[in-house]
Amino acid sequence: MLGITFKENCPEIRKTNVIDIYHELLEYGIDVDVYDTWADPAEVKHEYEISILSEYPEGNGYSAII
Repeated sequence: MLGITFKENCPEIRKTNVIDIYHELLEYGIDVDVYDTWADPAEVKHEYEISILSEYPEGNGYSAII
């Protein structure tokens, strides 16, 4: 997934609905990586227990990008 923040160009993650999509994909057994340059990885880990990627995942053979 590209993006977990609430608003464009803003580091706010507390009101994000993206987390609902993340959990729904997990329920379908899909492996989900999250990348967002605006999000603070430590804050995402604390709020949602998710480790986000620190670098753009080029060439990883994803089936879909959301």
